[in-house]
Amino acid sequence: MRQKTLILWEMRLQRKHGFYAVYALLSVFYILVLYVLPAAWRPIAGAVMIVSDPATMGLFFMGAIVLLEKSQRVLPALAVSPVRCREYLVAKLVSLGGISLLVALVLAVVAGVRPVWPVLVGTALLSATFTLAGVLVATKTPTLNSFLLASVPVELACFGPLVLYLFYGESSLWRWWPINLGFAMLRGQPGAVLPGLLGLTPLVGVLFWRAKCSVAKLWGSLGGGGL
Repeated sequence: MRQKTLILWEMRLQRKHGFYAVYALLSVFYILVLYVLPAAWRPIAGAVMIVSDPATMGLFFMGAIVLLEKSQRVLPALAVSPVRCREYLVAKLVSLGGISLLVALVLAVVAGVRPVWPVLVGTALLSATFTLAGVLVATKTPTLNSFLLASVPVELACFGPLVLYLFYGESSLWRWWPINLGFAMLRGQPGAVLPGLLGLTPLVGVLFWRAKCSVAKLWGSLGGGGL
């Protein structure tokens, strides 16, 4: 019950601060771009759009979300409440992941990617990866500017190998980079699902554990330390 309440609360906050409106407009823009492109280009263009925005929205928005929670004194309240760090993270993952999956589904259908289910699996894994990475950075930075600066190495580590993969193709060793395994799923390749699960699931597990420790440390500094 507490977990459900946290998820619904996150969704209300995201709606209040315009997340849904922004991604509705972005989806319309992406759809128009896909319709302008030649039909043969749409599947790869759709995959690039998904990996560059809805799948990574957790990384881009997490700084603003956590800093907003700090300024509104939400985190100190959570720190002294029965809410656990794990429940806090799950609420973030589910609420942001829901937006990512919905936008990815629309883009995949419009781009003509078939089947769609590998796209959804890849989006879910990539969304969790980037959201947890965003939490790790956001909990260690005091301002939005410092968050943007600290997130640059994360972006380079994620998207640098992806660019090399796009240029050199599946014959290169870059195809085994976890983010690239997820990108292969975004192209609707069923054969990429198992390697993607094996590559991204352990990464998500490690990031979740690290993010939980980081949140616990932050809450402890706000008065939520254990006795």
